[in-house]
Amino acid sequence: MTVALAGVVAAALLVLCGGMCLAAAAVAAHRARAAADLGALAAALVLQGGGSAGEACTRGARVAALNAAHSRHCRAASDGTVVLVTSSPVGLSLPGLGRVDARGQARAGPGGPLSHDPSVLGP
Repeated sequence: MTVALAGVVAAALLVLCGGMCLAAAAVAAHRARAAADLGALAAALVLQGGGSAGEACTRGARVAALNAAHSRHCRAASDGTVVLVTSSPVGLSLPGLGRVDARGQARAGPGGPLSHDPSVLGP
């Protein structure tokens, strides 16, 4: 009976740890997407105010950093649109996986949908 109880407790702990890892991944994914949205909006405002593409991407990266994410790619187009890709580290992951990042991307500005130009993110 004691061995069976130990097995049940071990299985419950395994399920609990797995659930916590999934929850941490979901939080990181939401954080990365929110940071990308806010960063792209901030960058688009810089472009619409007459700033350069470099200034816009710098502002987008700064806003992403303030939202606990890292800017991985930024592209400011001549039509005033900005595409920003961010990543946010998953706070809790399974052993052996190393560092795991969640990714988010957003487009802001007056242009058409992102799906019309799949090459906008580059390699």
